[in-house]
Amino acid sequence: LGITIRASEDRIKPVKRKIKRNYESFDSFRISCISKGKIISLIDIIREFYCVK
Repeated sequence: LGITIRASEDRIKPVKRKIKRNYESFDSFRISCISKGKIISLIDIIREFYCVK
C-alpha cells in the first residue's frame, strides 16, 4: 500500500479513540455499522484512507 505499518497505526489512532468514546468495543461499533447498513460506507472510508480503489 505504500505506507509503513507504523504510519498506518499512527493514522488510525485518532479514529480508534473516537470509536472507544462512543462504543464499548470495536465489535459493537462493527455490529452497529452492519445493522444500520453503513458497512459499505465504512469500507469506502478505509479504502480512501489507504488510497486503495
